[in-house]
Amino acid sequence: MAAYLVSVELRAGEGGEGALDRLKLEMRRAGFSGTIKREDGTRFRLPATLFRFAGDEGASLEFVRNLATSVARQVHDEAAVLAVEARAWTAAGLKVKPS
Repeated sequence: MAAYLVSVELRAGEGGEGALDRLKLEMRRAGFSGTIKREDGTRFRLPATLFRFAGDEGASLEFVRNLATSVARQVHDEAAVLAVEARAWTAAGLKVKPS
């Protein structure tokens, strides 16, 4: 099963005060998560504007991109979105999310 990661760019000063918090809330409501899980079950926090799609397993990359774009543009109408399909990952420096 593929995993999808989405990066959202809210340019400085766009979306008003609290835009990042609103983005995180709306992305969670739409099925995105700010964490990623390693094979051993350890969860890590992703950088602030990087999200993992945690919704429908049968979703396509285009669906995920369109959903993320729709959500991000609720916060700011010129938000930029990059969606990628990830079959494997490795990271350094991510903080462990307490269980």
